[in-house]
Amino acid sequence: MVNLIEPDIWLKEKFIDMIKDYNNHKENTFNSDYFNGNFDFEAYIKDHHDMSNGVCLPEGYVPSTEWWLINDNNNIIGTIRLRHRLAEKNHLEGGHIGYDISPSYRGKGYGKILLKLALDKAKGFGMEKVLITCDFDNIGSKKIIEHNGGNLENIIISKETSKEVLRYWIRL
Repeated sequence: MVNLIEPDIWLKEKFIDMIKDYNNHKENTFNSDYFNGNFDFEAYIKDHHDMSNGVCLPEGYVPSTEWWLINDNNNIIGTIRLRHRLAEKNHLEGGHIGYDISPSYRGKGYGKILLKLALDKAKGFGMEKVLITCDFDNIGSKKIIEHNGGNLENIIISKETSKEVLRYWIRL
């Protein structure tokens, strides 16, 4: 069984385990500050709660909430972020939702579950539809989005990466 929870201080060791999983798979999703003693986990958690409540947002950002998908052993399987509305910079790329599945848990259906649970949360925020984007070559993400009702609107070229980006809308 899995649960979707907001980041919390009691999961610090599990969070570090997740970061190690990314690094062990040669994915530098998180920088070395998490390991060299310069990482303040309590401040990290506070920043997430502030972002969710729209407190001290950087310019151009909108309130967003992050959740972690955990299993019965409290291992963090994946993370998902929901922007409560689209920021100007997210209308083409990024959309309302971004998610990651820890490398050791990929290909096991957790991405589909993670997105479904987050879509339920989006309904709770009163949202009627959400935009989700992924790189054209990210087959796993494409399948996750389509499994959860994603309808392809168009394909654009990323201004940041010059890669093709698929833009999907999901009606809630």
